[in-house]
Amino acid sequence: MKSGGAAAAFAMVGAPSVLRAADTVKVGLSIPITGLQAILGETLLNCYKLAAAELNAANGIGGRQVELFIEDNQTTTKGSIDKARKLINEDKVDVIMGTIISPERSATLSVTSKAKKLFFYPTNFEGGECNRYFVATGPIPMQQVDPMMPWVAENLGKTIYVMASDYAWPQKMTEAITAAYEKAGGKIIGADYYP
Repeated sequence: MKSGGAAAAFAMVGAPSVLRAADTVKVGLSIPITGLQAILGETLLNCYKLAAAELNAANGIGGRQVELFIEDNQTTTKGSIDKARKLINEDKVDVIMGTIISPERSATLSVTSKAKKLFFYPTNFEGGECNRYFVATGPIPMQQVDPMMPWVAENLGKTIYVMASDYAWPQKMTEAITAAYEKAGGKIIGADYYP
């Protein structure tokens, strides 16, 4: 996520329903600082820090400074649930942002939606989930795949075999690849998913 995207997401937190009489906007970050997605989590965390610094240097959101509460969800569903609960119940954040992969997202959303807290998800999203407390800012599979598949069919060959991790996003991505590739004259000859 570029800092401009993070800043735009932070600016949305300035909506009147979120603002309360306080000096700060409390933003909870559920980031995989350890575990499988730690390298991506580090980048995401740096983007949020940069966005908060830029906003705070420009008088914050509605005159309120952005205060970050950072939690390591360890790239796990349990970690995501535990950290979302801590951010909401102990840190009293106004909003939660972050996570990288679908299981983290679903786990976090199970907590934030019950608590009626906004949750911003900044990365690739398989789509199909609608919740009034959920904002996805990343692309869905068709936005990534449809423009690419005609070139792949023309330049790389007419058959593809998919190997991917076994969770929601790669499975939905494979569905999008199959539809777009067949439309471009190609064929998916198989797909295997791995833990």
